[in-house]
Amino acid sequence: MIGYFRLRRSPRPKIRIELTEADQVLEAMAFLGVVLSVTTLLTNWHRVPSRVPMQFDLYGKATEWGSKNTLLLLCGLVVLFYLLITILNRFPHVFNYPVPITEQNARRQYAIATRALRWLKLELVWGYGYLLAACIRTSSNPSSHLSPWFMPVFLGTVFMTLAVMIVGSYKAR
Repeated sequence: MIGYFRLRRSPRPKIRIELTEADQVLEAMAFLGVVLSVTTLLTNWHRVPSRVPMQFDLYGKATEWGSKNTLLLLCGLVVLFYLLITILNRFPHVFNYPVPITEQNARRQYAIATRALRWLKLELVWGYGYLLAACIRTSSNPSSHLSPWFMPVFLGTVFMTLAVMIVGSYKAR
């Protein structure tokens, strides 16, 4: 019965994808986002009051407040996203692809997928870093608020990256 649930697929080639200059820039910008997020939290920790915003409405106004330790969780997510996606990006042969992977198209498909993951890492790190900074700013100045454009722009960029990756993958079959 256990064998019934095993995935049956032909082994995909394990190819190391070399970083292009664009990939190196994406990696550097994502790392910079992590450094800035951690630095922002550490340099402002002593100034942050015991209550910080935990939830924002559609207009960016804080609606729920919680412990300042929530900021540690938010900063931890930035670091976790960076580390997990960096590690995952080393194994493109295990990703799910919208097209069959063959010896002929593996290098191109892996390059598209790893580039898309680098973009997602960058978007997640900077998006959550911005949210962390907004929480710190709003906790010290309750009249300040999160931009109402944050969520549509953040989600739009994430979904656009996924769409571009899927379309690129189909085109590169």
